[in-house]
Amino acid sequence: MRTTATVRLAALLLACATLTACGRAATVGERDGTPVAELPPAPLRSEAWKLDRMITCYNDADERAHAAVSGYLAWIASAETGPSGRERHIGGIAELPAQVVDKCSDQMHLAHTEGPAMRELDGAARAYLAALRDLSMQILPLHRYYQGGVYKDDGFARGRALHAGLMESARQFERASETFSTVLDRENERHLLARLAELQDGDVRDAGYYRVALAFDGRRLVRLLESDAFSRDEAKRQIASFERIAGSAGTMKRPDGEPVPELRFVNDRAGAFLRAAKLRAGTARGDDGSRDHLLRAYRDLVEGINTSR
Repeated sequence: MRTTATVRLAALLLACATLTACGRAATVGERDGTPVAELPPAPLRSEAWKLDRMITCYNDADERAHAAVSGYLAWIASAETGPSGRERHIGGIAELPAQVVDKCSDQMHLAHTEGPAMRELDGAARAYLAALRDLSMQILPLHRYYQGGVYKDDGFARGRALHAGLMESARQFERASETFSTVLDRENERHLLARLAELQDGDVRDAGYYRVALAFDGRRLVRLLESDAFSRDEAKRQIASFERIAGSAGTMKRPDGEPVPELRFVNDRAGAFLRAAKLRAGTARGDDGSRDHLLRAYRDLVEGINTSR
C-alpha cells in the first residue's frame, strides 16, 4: 500500500468546465406562449462532463481510502499477521464513511446513465466502485472495534481475525484504483489535447488557452519527474517551456490594463509549481520528499485553474 503523502496523478485532473461545455445544450420551447429553456433527453452529456463526474468520485474517495489503510498499517506490528497486542500506540483505523462512498456512487451513476458509453473507462469505474464499497465494509467493524476499546477486553483477538479480510480488500482496491487512475488519466489527456488544439487555431491566445496549456504542460512535467529515471536534459527543456507559458500568462492584461481574473492563479500557484519542478529536477535519485512536494504543487496549480474562472 502506498503512503498517504503520495498523490496519484489522476486526482489532479482538470474539471470539465475547463475543457468543454459540461452540461446539456439548452433548447428553446414554449410553455403558455412563453419561450423557456428545456433540457433535451439523455444521453446528451459530453464525454468531458462524464469525466468530470468520475474525477469528482476519485478525488473525494481515493486518497481518503488509502490514508485509512496506510494509517492502520503504520501502527500494527505486521501487515502479514496483524496487531500483536504489544504495540505501544494503538491507532485504530479511520472510518471510510458511507456518505463518501454513496456520493461517489451517485457520481458514477450519473456518469453511466447520462454520459456516452466509454467501454474501457466504464469497466474500470465499475470495478473501482465495487472495490471501494467492499473496503468501506471491511473497515467499518475494525473502526468500531478499536474506537470502542473492545480490543482491551479480548486481547486483540477480533482485531487479528478481521485483519486478513481487510488486507485482501485493500489489495483489491489498490489494483482497481491503479487501473481506474490509468484509464481516467489517459482519457483526460485526450480531452486536454483536443481542447488545446481548438484554442490554438486562433491568432490571439486568450486566458482559456493559457489555463489549458499550463495544466497540460504541468501534467507532462509531473509525469516525467515522477520517475527516478528521468532525463535531466528533458526536464530542463520542459521546465523552460512551462516557464515561458507561465511568464506570458502572468503578464497578460485586459484591454483596460488590469490583470486577467481567470489567470490570477499564475503568479502564486504556477510559480510554486515551477519552483517545485526545479527542486525535483536537481535532487538526488530516490528523493520521495521532492516528488511528493511536486505532486502537491501540481494539485494546488490545478485547483487554482479550476477555481479562477
